[in-house]
Amino acid sequence: MRGFGWGNWQSDGLMVGSTGQNRRIEALHIKPDGETDVVVHVKEIGNKEYKNIKKDTLIGTTGQNRRLEAIRITGKESFYLYRVHQKSIGWSEWGNNGERAGTTGKGLQMEALEIKKSMFSVEPHVQSKGWLSPKAAENVIGITGHALRLEAIRINPYGKTIKAKVHIQSKGWVDYGMITKDTIIGTVGEKKRIECLCFEGDFEYRVHIQSSGWTDWTKADGVATLGTVGQELRIEAIQFR
Repeated sequence: MRGFGWGNWQSDGLMVGSTGQNRRIEALHIKPDGETDVVVHVKEIGNKEYKNIKKDTLIGTTGQNRRLEAIRITGKESFYLYRVHQKSIGWSEWGNNGERAGTTGKGLQMEALEIKKSMFSVEPHVQSKGWLSPKAAENVIGITGHALRLEAIRINPYGKTIKAKVHIQSKGWVDYGMITKDTIIGTVGEKKRIECLCFEGDFEYRVHIQSSGWTDWTKADGVATLGTVGQELRIEAIQFR
């Protein structure tokens, strides 16, 4: 940090840097969880890419008075969430693995950064939208408020054990057993809604149902189900914690 030097190590979403002090971040060390690539946007240099970083990889510059303005973190074995605090803007939205957090072309310094690891990532297939980009499981997966059915999801478990069953319009229950990142839970191209879900894993989840909204959080014990059967109601979104 400008005028301060290296700060202390933080982890699990805790903040590095400062807010309210007009103090730019100039460089970072990030200890990765598995293979991780980082891109930062540096004043007067532009984007700098760092492949397969290590704990001692110097990301940015020291002694050159160059601010960091944006960052993109891409994990191959982990799915990262991160956000930055910028001068005049405040905190950004949480960026998902591979997305940019921060701004470029506005000359705004990054003053603080928070990074955490998601449980796993989820890719939804939504009516009339198709496949949407992967999001952290902790986010809302799907679209609410637009009467669009969730037709399929694809989960990258990142080493976790997850089992899934789903009740599909006109098909009934389909048991996928232990899923992989390539398992398509639901259907694609058949215009069929997901109506009910059942998961087994070390997490809780909830679903957003047509007309009634969000359910309560429910433990993924392989027995409890969320959604409806026989009521012709679509699930529109899902969220995990």
